[in-house]
Amino acid sequence: MRAAAGRVRGRTVLHITEFDQQASPLPPLPPISVVRQVPVDVVPVRDVQAGCNVIVVDAQGAELDVLAGTDLDQLDLAVIEGSARARYRGGATMRGIADHMGSRGWRPVAGWAHARPEVSDVAWLAPHARRHERPPRHDQKSNDG
Repeated sequence: MRAAAGRVRGRTVLHITEFDQQASPLPPLPPISVVRQVPVDVVPVRDVQAGCNVIVVDAQGAELDVLAGTDLDQLDLAVIEGSARARYRGGATMRGIADHMGSRGWRPVAGWAHARPEVSDVAWLAPHARRHERPPRHDQKSNDG
């Protein structure tokens, strides 16, 4: 199934670029160019996230649409790629992602730079997640018997 994650269920056009890892439902800004367009279904993450507690979002500018279609209350951790400047028409930036996540009580806890200096991944911890509690190691006996 070819599909894109988004705010609501429906259809969209995926803009395929020369470097297919830059494909997006948003039209790219120059110098990125589109080589073809493919119609795809849009599926909100909330429709398929049952049993998941972590999300990784690398949506080429559509991060806020993906997050809007996600039940963040069911997650403990989100790793989201962002760019310092928009690379797609109407695309999200790191600042917009930070505002969105911060306004919902999520905290950035780690970050990783990419080869492109303006792009990075940020790990966000949910407001309800216990930051310092570690699960028991498998080689340790539990205290309850």
